[in-house]
This record gives sequence, C-alpha cells and structure tokens, in this order.
Amino acid sequence: MKQKKQLSLEEYDQLIHTEPQKWATGIMKRTKSKVSIQGLEKLPEGPVLFVSNHEGNFDIPTLLSTIPKPFGFISKKK
Repeated sequence: MKQKKQLSLEEYDQLIHTEPQKWATGIMKRTKSKVSIQGLEKLPEGPVLFVSNHEGNFDIPTLLSTIPKPFGFISKKK
C-alpha cells in the first residue's frame, strides 16, 4: 500500500476550506440555485463575523459557495 503524503500545516489549512467549498458549490449547481451577491468589495481583510438565522437548509451551502473567505461555524444548543 502506498503511503499518503503528509500535508504541511498550510496545505491542511487550505484543504479544510476548499473541500467544503467544493461540496457546497456542487449542491448549488445540482439544485440549479442562483445566488445574487452584492458588496463583496466591502469585506475587510482578516476575520469577519457573518450571522445567519438558519431559516432553511441552504444557508450553509449558500454561504460556503459564495463568500470568498475561509470560515467555520458555531451553533447554540436549543
């Protein structure tokens, strides 16, 4: 069996952001969803907080596929 290449920290950081983005983009394409984006030029450099009310199942794929920043998610316990 061929041993897998060890990823550097930089490669790993890139991977954990690009793979979910590919997944989300695939969902949006398969469902023929259209998203209109305005104001991306106003995003500051560095960390940003986005808040979603999560009213539907497409919040996560929409955000992941359209916002050109790496990000993660937090949630509250009901």
